[in-house]
Amino acid sequence: MILKIKKDETGGEKSAEITKPKRNLMQFIFWVVVVAVLMVGGAFKNKIDDGFKCPNDYGSAEEYLNSVAQMIKTETDKNPEISFDELMNLRNEELDAHKCEPSKWMDDGS
Repeated sequence: MILKIKKDETGGEKSAEITKPKRNLMQFIFWVVVVAVLMVGGAFKNKIDDGFKCPNDYGSAEEYLNSVAQMIKTETDKNPEISFDELMNLRNEELDAHKCEPSKWMDDGS
């Protein structure tokens, strides 16, 4: 029983008291629920918060293209032998990891 009913010394009023083992169990369950909610909430976070910006987060096509040029420079500085296909794979992996939508800055040929 979680609640223990006690009569006071006069025998008149009753009060409810939670026993210590049950209180500890209730606190444990409370914290398990809090941690579970935080973990589930984190699992549904849509984007990784590492400073990466998806193409549609830029204010202009020029700003976006400058960031792509900077990414290419950074990667080629790290690995001068990297191929164009490898660069595109790296970029696509970043876009996928951050769940980016298709870029509004790219011409779709229509």
